[in-house]
Amino acid sequence: MSTISKLIAHDIIFTDKYAEDNAAKIVTYRNQFDGGLSFAVVFERDHFLKYELSPACDDVKTVWISPEYSKHTSKSSQAQSNKKGLTPYGQSLFLDSVVTSL
Repeated sequence: MSTISKLIAHDIIFTDKYAEDNAAKIVTYRNQFDGGLSFAVVFERDHFLKYELSPACDDVKTVWISPEYSKHTSKSSQAQSNKKGLTPYGQSLFLDSVVTSL
């Protein structure tokens, strides 16, 4: 699993800091151990639904879909997103709240 922090998720979405990693999407999920909210990245080389299909991940929600990735696949229909690739859920996490809480 490619669990990341909210800060790294922010950097993937809003900066070019990790561009060479070819992230396809970012999701959140509730982990099976303590029910805590976790962020994870799905890379282009991964199965696009790896978290949705994992028995260890509950309540998986798409935060962001790479605009570059969605140009080459129909996967973007999985969630409506804005020009930055943020889904409405992603917007609620990053744009509607104070980013200093990262």
